[in-house]
Amino acid sequence: MLWSTGFTGAKLGLPYCGPFTFLAIRMALTLLCFAALLALLRPAWPTLAQARRQWVSGGMLHGGYLGCLFAAIKLGVPAGLAALIMGMRHC
Repeated sequence: MLWSTGFTGAKLGLPYCGPFTFLAIRMALTLLCFAALLALLRPAWPTLAQARRQWVSGGMLHGGYLGCLFAAIKLGVPAGLAALIMGMRHC
């Protein structure tokens, strides 16, 4: 549910703030949701090495992939076209 809101949320929210501000707000809301899940489910914590890899991949995914995507939408690329272009990279 959270992932699928990226393109639609970007189209609706980017007229009111910058792409990286919007991304930070979106990630803060996601963090709140996951904090609630952590409190409820109490899973085992990753090791320091696993956590490091997760931070690096998360930073690249959200800072690179979504950051560039939100910047493109802010510059006028239609959200549907951006979704198609990003989806084609999986082919």
